[in-house]
Amino acid sequence: MTMQTARHPAMRFSGICLTCIALGACALDREEALSLTLENINRHDRGASSVSISPDGSRIAIVGTGPSGSGAYLLETEDRGSQPAFWMPSGPLRWSPDSRSVAFVRDGDIWLARVPSGEPRRLTSGMGDAREPAFSPDGGTVAFYSGKGGAQDIWLVPADGSDAARQLTREAAAPDDPRFTPAWSPDGATIAYVSNGADYWADDVWLVDVVTAEARQLSRSLMASSSPVWSPDGERIAIFGTAKFLIMHGELDRRAPYQQSEELVAALRSRGNPVEFHSYPDEGHGFRRPENRVHAYGRLLAFFQQHLAPRPASEEDR
Repeated sequence: MTMQTARHPAMRFSGICLTCIALGACALDREEALSLTLENINRHDRGASSVSISPDGSRIAIVGTGPSGSGAYLLETEDRGSQPAFWMPSGPLRWSPDSRSVAFVRDGDIWLARVPSGEPRRLTSGMGDAREPAFSPDGGTVAFYSGKGGAQDIWLVPADGSDAARQLTREAAAPDDPRFTPAWSPDGATIAYVSNGADYWADDVWLVDVVTAEARQLSRSLMASSSPVWSPDGERIAIFGTAKFLIMHGELDRRAPYQQSEELVAALRSRGNPVEFHSYPDEGHGFRRPENRVHAYGRLLAFFQQHLAPRPASEEDR
């Protein structure tokens, strides 16, 4: 639908500026303790912030703020009626394929802990901004992102801590772009990732060989908005993104300069990408005039209907 007009994550959606209307919210008493349940995910100061089920289905890891403080809680799935037990201070956990370990980020480094009571141990040292750990299919390696090399790149570290982390990709993304997660192929030989290395205005899918570090571009002029996902047989990769664009911008916008959208539209059209562009001379950062809102929302609905509405399956789909 939209494409970023600057590589900084905070500017990702400056090409389309819609006003957010608050329909009402109830402030929670900060002393009130909420249950760690799915209903309480993403509450600002209480409840669960992430939930993940182990691959064998035996445990649920819940990260959030509960009766015993902030961190990771474990729940046995067969122990019905029990409450999650506090495990350790932690951010979101990533399960190993055998469900015996979890990887997580602490103090900017990658850590690993055995389940359920293993003492956490550090896998990396001095990364400073490690994020999004992902186990290889055999559980022997953890891939993660870090900007230590000057850009957001994928690094690898042995899960047993036997060697130091090594950088796998080169200049995959801007150093302040934390959007994506490395995606291991089912055979563990390749990692799929998103990069704008070939085209500043695009976020395309790339593949990198885990052994040789040889990278190749898989898509062209795509604006990805999710991390890649492999099919179980390793033959296909699914990703949420767009190659058609709807861009709306107020010409009085001081926060995201209007010129950025003009440059973006020109760059997209020069590459053959279809772009629907609407400018609003009397709007700034957000549409306030009723007539402009009506027009903008109408174009949004038409765009969704044209590009996202269900369609009959073609012979190619079959």
